[in-house]
Amino acid sequence: MHKIEPDFLNSIVRVVLSETITLEEIEQLSIELHNTVTDKKTFLLTDARGVNFDLKTDDLDTLVNNIGQTNKGLNAENMVFEAIIVDSPKESALTILFNLRNKRFNHTYNIFSTESAAINWLMSEQK
Repeated sequence: MHKIEPDFLNSIVRVVLSETITLEEIEQLSIELHNTVTDKKTFLLTDARGVNFDLKTDDLDTLVNNIGQTNKGLNAENMVFEAIIVDSPKESALTILFNLRNKRFNHTYNIFSTESAAINWLMSEQK
């Protein structure tokens, strides 16, 4: 499951993931975010604590391709800064693998273990 909170804090969009997340749900989330966020600079706080990613490594390549198609209309002016909060080694590894394969020039991310550190980083990127 997922929930999008567009006006979480100081232009930060919060995405809360829960339970088990599948390839299909991540693709749906990508489409919803694309339709929800219209700012040239987007600041995402993705809370994936306690989530079980039901993904295989092959799914990561599928995700990269599908998200690339969803975001095809974005250009260099559209920047995404994403702070991802995780609390397990498996989710950390999957997040890192995905982001290594997802080499979009306009998407900067960092992985955090606490919400306060993630928010501080996003706030510093807003300046």
